Amino acid sequence: MLSKEVVELSKQHSIIRDIFEYGMKRAKEVGAENVFDFSIGNPSVPAPKEIDETALRLLKTADPVDIHGYTSNAGVLEVRENIAKSLNKRFDTNYEVKLSTYAVPYILGEIKRFIRDDGPVKVSRSIKELSYKIKIIQNEYITKKGRDIQIEELAKLLKVSKEDIVIAMDSNNTVESIDRKVNDSDDLTIMDKLKSNVDQEKDIVNKITIKTLIEGLDEKSKKIIMLRYYRGKTQSQVAELLGVTQVQVSRLEKKILSSMKHKLCSTG
Repeated sequence: MLSKEVVELSKQHSIIRDIFEYGMKRAKEVGAENVFDFSIGNPSVPAPKEIDETALRLLKTADPVDIHGYTSNAGVLEVRENIAKSLNKRFDTNYEVKLSTYAVPYILGEIKRFIRDDGPVKVSRSIKELSYKIKIIQNEYITKKGRDIQIEELAKLLKVSKEDIVIAMDSNNTVESIDRKVNDSDDLTIMDKLKSNVDQEKDIVNKITIKTLIEGLDEKSKKIIMLRYYRGKTQSQVAELLGVTQVQVSRLEKKILSSMKHKLCSTG
């Protein structure tokens, strides 16, 4: 007794079968010569007579089990071997070399291409080829003449401009990452050094600007600023040193700072 699942499966339509039946229907409507059936491999031309003769001979002489039985998914081994022998004989595919003979150079070429074209900075193939030629000439020049070849000489030998020579030579330079550590002993990076240099430059500029502003003050104002901001004195201590009141020092300080700020804004 068949299971319900098998029964249900048997009721389902095959897509290939549906296409085949549609092709048959259209052939009746428009003519078989106008329909190309690619559904289940139906032949569109007569088979060679050798096929007919072989089929008839097998029907008469071969084991019925071999003729009507199922084959493996991979096909009949003897048939596959005979087809392979026929192809080898007709198209001379018996190369007496290993796959590695062809595969290794190809794989190495692909690796080199990847390394060449997948760097952090993309350089055109023409520039890379020019760079390679330059390197060969440089090595030969040092060996033969004991000195480095000049850019003008390279340009003349390779028949390119001096600018192209410089670009090609620069393409060999290693790209430096700003996140690289300056040394292995700490975590200081190139970016940190750049920031440090920028901060130092700003500090120098600020000091020069402030010094210029202070030098433009009168002696009393200059003394107040120096005592307050460079000696760390309080307004009361400054007042005592100058022989004035703390209130006077406070007013003078505000006036001086306001004047310095105005000059700084007008020059900026």
